[in-house]
Amino acid sequence: MVGILDAAGGLNGRGSRATKFTDGRRLPGGPRAPAAQSRQAMIARERNATPMQPDDASREVERLLAPDARARLPLWRQLVLYLNPFALFKDAARGPARMRERALAYNRAMRWMLLPYARRWSLIGAASFAGVLPAEALAAESSLFVIPAAASALSACVALTVVVCTVTAYLLLGSPGGRR
Repeated sequence: MVGILDAAGGLNGRGSRATKFTDGRRLPGGPRAPAAQSRQAMIARERNATPMQPDDASREVERLLAPDARARLPLWRQLVLYLNPFALFKDAARGPARMRERALAYNRAMRWMLLPYARRWSLIGAASFAGVLPAEALAAESSLFVIPAAASALSACVALTVVVCTVTAYLLLGSPGGRR
């Protein structure tokens, strides 16, 4: 017997929530999708984790602080570490409360790393912005240079956004915040 809805749209005769109409169509919000199940499984794993057990990402961040560990990485990964200001920080939004507190304390202690990234992205932004005017002048004569002018302007905007986010994170990690 296919799950049959009663007049109130409730339970079928077997005591479980009906998932199909009698003609075989699925109900909206029927059985959970695999993505929802995997998310629930992930949440359950985080709840069951011991508070002092760091996850793999947390251990990897600590390993990457050593220069010899970074030197063994492939070039593309080194480039990501060079440009991503938040790659060497821990995730303070997941896991048990004790693990989140430890990650936040680590991030506050390591906030000094954000200053070289802010300086690096400021230089990238300044160089990109300096390239806008010559590219626009060339674009006025030949339409071939419109794309480099736009790319230079876009990269300057991206650099400015990264600098603002980095400086904001630096200031927020330095503030004596806490949950009330």
